[in-house]
Amino acid sequence: MAEEDDKTYSIALRLRRVIYTDVYVTVFVDDKISQEGEDGTLGIDWDKLVAEAIMTSEREDADWQVESVAIEVHPLQQAKPEGRASIDSASQNS
Repeated sequence: MAEEDDKTYSIALRLRRVIYTDVYVTVFVDDKISQEGEDGTLGIDWDKLVAEAIMTSEREDADWQVESVAIEVHPLQQAKPEGRASIDSASQNS
């Protein structure tokens, strides 16, 4: 019976860490992002504005900064692939 008392059980859970970064970009109001309304007034085409901002953010000189880090349950749980390490909650450094 001693062998049965020594059994332990565990649950493996796949987590992911998401690092959110942000950058500020300036988009000039010009023909690239403006649109003429039915009444003849000029306005901003939101989709074109966003597309131009994203394209600008991809430049090498963009100052991306870490905004926050979140750890969450991975939406796709699967068996640990061969060669991947796993840590356990019982061996935490205190």
